[in-house]
Amino acid sequence: MVLLLLSWLVRGTAIVQLNATRPVDGIFVLGGSVQREIRAAQLSPAFPGQKF
Repeated sequence: MVLLLLSWLVRGTAIVQLNATRPVDGIFVLGGSVQREIRAAQLSPAFPGQKF
């Protein structure tokens, strides 16, 4: 059981590190408040070509 958990942890760490080096496809804003939506709109010119 411990070996299974350890292998899962090592694999997960490798996947996270691999994905951290790739460019972002888009920025997802999950509702919440008007201020969050306004901030996302303010950030959009800084990331041309990205999906918001």
